[in-house]
Amino acid sequence: MHKLKIIIILLSVNFLLGNSACTSFATGALEAYNENSQAQRSSASSTSSSSMNKNEGIVVATFSGCSYFIADGNRGLYVLEWFGGYSPYEGDLIYGDIGSYGMKNVKYSNGRTGKVWVEDFWESKSAAMDEINDHC
Repeated sequence: MHKLKIIIILLSVNFLLGNSACTSFATGALEAYNENSQAQRSSASSTSSSSMNKNEGIVVATFSGCSYFIADGNRGLYVLEWFGGYSPYEGDLIYGDIGSYGMKNVKYSNGRTGKVWVEDFWESKSAAMDEINDHC
């Protein structure tokens, strides 16, 4: 959990400052997070079914002044655009049909609901960041 908080802080600093050194550092941190979460999922799936299904993820990055955010789940990174209801924070679990394109009604771990546009899924770290840079 501490690693996730550090990554969230690094990503926030990266987008607030727009500094290339911060970008490299935050990108590396997101890459490390992805490798760690993939290893944990592989380990979980080899002994039992994974706790995440295809319709859920964890919000790993939000961006000040931008409606797009990134979630991580069993289908890689999801690039989602907030369209109404609860505005998610890093660390929130998101549930709904986010494994396919289009407008989706979702629920969050705090019981609140919202609406998102699934811009993309099965994204790598670099592809997700490219999407964010295109829209924010």
